[in-house]
Amino acid sequence: TKQAKLGTYISKEAHRRTQNQVVYEVKKYYYGALLAKNLRQTAHDTLERMRFLSELTSRLYKGDSMQVKKTDYLRSKLSVSFVESLYETIKVKEVMAKSALANVIGLSFNDEVETATESFEAPVMNETMQVLVSNAYKFNPDYNTLHLALKIKDAKVDEEKSAYLPSVALMGGVQHIYNDYEYGIINDTTKNSWNIGVGVKWSLFDGMLTTNKVEQAKLEKLQLEQQKFLLKDGLALQVKQSFLNMQSSFKQFNILNSAKDTASENRSLNTRAYQE
Repeated sequence: TKQAKLGTYISKEAHRRTQNQVVYEVKKYYYGALLAKNLRQTAHDTLERMRFLSELTSRLYKGDSMQVKKTDYLRSKLSVSFVESLYETIKVKEVMAKSALANVIGLSFNDEVETATESFEAPVMNETMQVLVSNAYKFNPDYNTLHLALKIKDAKVDEEKSAYLPSVALMGGVQHIYNDYEYGIINDTTKNSWNIGVGVKWSLFDGMLTTNKVEQAKLEKLQLEQQKFLLKDGLALQVKQSFLNMQSSFKQFNILNSAKDTASENRSLNTRAYQE
């Protein structure tokens, strides 16, 4: 009974793991679609600015400006063509990203989906690796499943040990015969009867079968305990790798955020230089 009850808990952990996997997939494709949307908008803005600068370069070149040469005009035209090609590629990727998002949430391939948010929130790095590892041991379905499996093995050992003990059965019965005939062997005494008994089954010798089954159950439990150590170390290693990736991404975000401001200032200076 204990093994069956723990088995239901293991099924619940498998169900929770499936739920977590669905949430993870949806979030991954959602932010993928959001990233593609932002890239497409950035590429569109870049293309408009490059077209403006290309047209300005063309007018200066055709106006016999001594400071703008044909090579400048061709370079700007080539840059516009490159950005146009990149823009078309990103548009296709945005469509595919939205289709993947629709697919993972169970919609048809031709259903239209849109992200509710327009931009990414600034990342926050406020957890230590020790806290994340501790949470993994507490919430990870695989780790919890193995922990429950160890409890099942404990119950299995008890089940095998029960063969050492006798099986006792209590038996009883009550009988009443309905017969209106007054003669013959049926009378008031024999119409009603009852019986009660006790049965005992005890294996005195089974060729060490029970002993070996108990030993086998203990060894299977020991095997699971060793797997638990491996899973614990492997889980901590995965969390550590993810934590280091998060740290790296967080630092890159801050660096690129600063570079974005520098790039905006550089763009403004170049635009004013073109105008001059």
